Amino acid sequence: MKQSWLRVIVALSLIHFSWALKAATNTIDVLVLYNSDLAAQYSGDANTRIQHLINVTNQIYLDSNIDLELNLVHSQLVSYSTTGDSEVALNKMTNGEAPFQSISSMRETYGADMVVFMRPYDSSHNSCGIAWIGGYNSNGNMTSWENYMMSHVSATTCGDYVTAHELGHNMGLRHSRLQDGSGGTFPYALGHGVVGDFTTIMAYQSSFNVDYVNGKIYKFSSPDLTCNGQPCGVNRGNASSGADAVYTLGITAPQIANFYGATNNGNGGTGSCLATAQQLLDDAQSEHDTNKAIYDTEKLEYRVVRKEYAVRKGNARKLERAYAKYVKQVTTYAAKRDDFLDQYNNATGLTTRQRNALYSRYVRFSNLHDQAVINRDTTQPLVAPAQTAFNDYIPVFENARVEFDTAKQNYIDAKNALRAAMRLYSEAEVQCLGQ
Repeated sequence: MKQSWLRVIVALSLIHFSWALKAATNTIDVLVLYNSDLAAQYSGDANTRIQHLINVTNQIYLDSNIDLELNLVHSQLVSYSTTGDSEVALNKMTNGEAPFQSISSMRETYGADMVVFMRPYDSSHNSCGIAWIGGYNSNGNMTSWENYMMSHVSATTCGDYVTAHELGHNMGLRHSRLQDGSGGTFPYALGHGVVGDFTTIMAYQSSFNVDYVNGKIYKFSSPDLTCNGQPCGVNRGNASSGADAVYTLGITAPQIANFYGATNNGNGGTGSCLATAQQLLDDAQSEHDTNKAIYDTEKLEYRVVRKEYAVRKGNARKLERAYAKYVKQVTTYAAKRDDFLDQYNNATGLTTRQRNALYSRYVRFSNLHDQAVINRDTTQPLVAPAQTAFNDYIPVFENARVEFDTAKQNYIDAKNALRAAMRLYSEAEVQCLGQ
């Protein structure tokens, strides 16, 4: 069943699309490889997570005032274990070793400027991600680094900024002055942070003694940006402390975007605003159809469970009421029986007809009492099992109701997302085709 994060994914997708309408000058086309375990965590569709991470990265570029957009040109399943050192995986990717032997041809086919391998996090990775530092010590010259635009990302558990972090390495960035001393392609090509306050995308939270979640600002370093009321970087002219990742990416990203030209297979190269809108619409339609199917299934299952719940509840209540009635009848009829017997035995001055009437009433209530005893004793063994059967079914019913309510809400969310995507596609036809 789809979970409530559908709403988050849709929201981020719409943010990404709104930016796409503005058409970034530089588009880097990305090929993402993933393993079956990642797909399994997202109901068989790893693209749910992949697109989310791409969207988050694009939002980080936007918030950092970087004229850059990632375009997912293709995603491909590869047979690779979730366990194992990430550095080993990166080396296999770079060297074209199995199962990555087709990377070069896929980059040609889809026009992919960069390649990312994603799999679920495992402690054996030894990090949340790893990547080559592009253009190292080259003063921003990325000419000979085309074959090193490779990275590994642990796509679960770790923060959703990790993709931006690893691609930042490929684009020439290192972590921070505290960690690395100097930058990557430029001396100032690194992240920034303030101890006890914040870190930007490239800097480690642990190095600046900040919380892993709350201490991360989703921006690249730049003295022109503000993080928690302070500059997000240091002027690059400062030889000892300069930190300006935004300026760096402004130089390296356009070079990377030109590594591979546009293809008919991947919409590579300059990217397409309308294609982005179409992809969002297709994704929204797919989410809608999937969630409608789930909702329809859960609705039928809930009806069956609800009917069985009503039957068990009714049976338990019916037996409880019947048993209580018979217990009361035994007491009532015994009292009446004994009363008429006492009147019959102790009455004086009565006619024979009156005595016979008392005896008849005694016999009548004796028979009613005996039948009530039989009914009570017959019903009593049935009460506890019926109540147990009902009690045991309560969790089944409640779980089915929760599943149904969740499926219903997800379906409603998917319908709303589809309507929004349709509206945005209509806007895109006007705005994108007019560019």
